[in-house]
Amino acid sequence: GWSSYVPEGLMISCTWDYVTYSPANRSYTMILCCCVFFIPLVIIFHCYLSMFLAIRRTGRDVQNLGSCSRKSYVSQSIKNEWKLAKIAFVIIIVFVLSWSPYACVTLIAWAGRGNSLTPYSKSVPAVIAKASAIYN
Repeated sequence: GWSSYVPEGLMISCTWDYVTYSPANRSYTMILCCCVFFIPLVIIFHCYLSMFLAIRRTGRDVQNLGSCSRKSYVSQSIKNEWKLAKIAFVIIIVFVLSWSPYACVTLIAWAGRGNSLTPYSKSVPAVIAKASAIYN
């Protein structure tokens, strides 16, 4: 009773009914957007920022070390950490680029402008978002 599934865009897949302008569909769309896009985005950003700050703090600690042999080992470890941080950054960017168009389309419909969306403007973002499993 709280929203429903309907064919989407070009009628090749189904999704929740974000186009129909009703209180039940609007509330479902907003809860879903928050739970599957905005909240994960905030969590991902927080984790990435914490990781970046920890790596930067460790890098500063390495500069303060006195022993050269220990310093080179830790320096290599820091380089590896930066590589992992770069990979995490790419994953975050891919997540945002994959899901933002779909989130925008659903929020346009949520705002009551669903009649301005064409079948292609609904299907292409859905395909990009659903293909994010392939990107990962």
